[in-house]
Amino acid sequence: TPDKFIDICEKNGFISNIDFCVLEQMCMYIRSRMLQNLRVLPVAINQSQITIHEPGYFKRLTDLVEKYEIPPRYLELEVTESAYVNNLGHTIEILTKLKDYGFSISMDDFGTGYSNISQIAQIKYDLIKLDKSLLWPCFGSEDSGKARIVLESIVALIHQMGVKIVQEGVETKEQFELLKGLGVEYMQGYYFSRPVNETDYIKFLSEQTM
Repeated sequence: TPDKFIDICEKNGFISNIDFCVLEQMCMYIRSRMLQNLRVLPVAINQSQITIHEPGYFKRLTDLVEKYEIPPRYLELEVTESAYVNNLGHTIEILTKLKDYGFSISMDDFGTGYSNISQIAQIKYDLIKLDKSLLWPCFGSEDSGKARIVLESIVALIHQMGVKIVQEGVETKEQFELLKGLGVEYMQGYYFSRPVNETDYIKFLSEQTM
C-alpha cells in the first residue's frame, strides 16, 4: 500500500520517477479527453517533498505539460505540510513559480502534525485538504464536542483567507451533512466512491457529469 512503499521509495531515491510517471500518465489522459472534445476536470496529484526540491523540477514539469499541450490548470499539485519542515524558503519559492505558471496548488493532509497557519498566508493556495483526523473525532468520541469546535474554527479561518477546502475521509451521511453545513466546498472519501480503475472512473465521471 502507498503508506508503505512511498516511504521506501523516498529513502532509496525512486520517488521522483514514480511522481513523474504518474504526472505523465495524467497528461496523456487529459490530452486524450481534449482530443475527443470531452469534458476535462482538474486532476489532483501528490508531489513528494523530495521531488519538488530536486534541481530542475520546475523545468521538467513545465516541459511535460508543453509536450502534451495541456493547460497547467488541469493539474492540481498536492504538497504535504512536511515539505516545509526542512526547506521552507525553497518550498515557497518553487510553489509560487508553479502557481504563477498556471498550476493549481493545494496543501495536502492539513492537520497531521506540521500545521502552520502562516504557511497559508505566505502562499496563495487554491485548496487546503483537511486530514480525516480533524473530522473523525467529531463523531462517536468522548471529546466530539471539542473536536467539532476545532474543525469549525479551522474551516472558518481558512475561508476567511479566501481559500477553498477539501475534506478527506468522508465516509458517512452524518459527516457529509456536518461539512455541508460548515460550507466545505469539496469532499472525498468512501461515502462517494472507493478507489476505482481508469475504466470505471471514466464511466463514473460520465454518469456524474451528464
